Amino acid sequence: MYDEDQLQDMRFHFSRALEEVRRHIEAFSGDKNDLWGIYDGLNGQLSALSEVVHQIPSESIWNKPYIDAVNDVDGATQQLSYAQGDNDETRPHHLAQTVELVNQAVIALTS
Repeated sequence: MYDEDQLQDMRFHFSRALEEVRRHIEAFSGDKNDLWGIYDGLNGQLSALSEVVHQIPSESIWNKPYIDAVNDVDGATQQLSYAQGDNDETRPHHLAQTVELVNQAVIALTS
């Protein structure tokens, strides 16, 4: 279990890591092979966030923000996987959805 100070520190780490993933998406050059690295980074953050959520006490003030962030990152990971398989016409929509969900996760962690 984590104490409040540890959760406070980790949310900063997670939000910065997610912002880095967002920057990679926004810098995407159009080469679908680049999406695999971005996906791995996002999926790694999802796994790490999920591990933390399972150890947060239910009465903690950080319970809801972390759960919201996990749900947003999970949705972002799904949208990014759709972008990997899509054609050039629909890929921008899924990438935009990914960025929006990553932004929501950052907001959940920093609010």
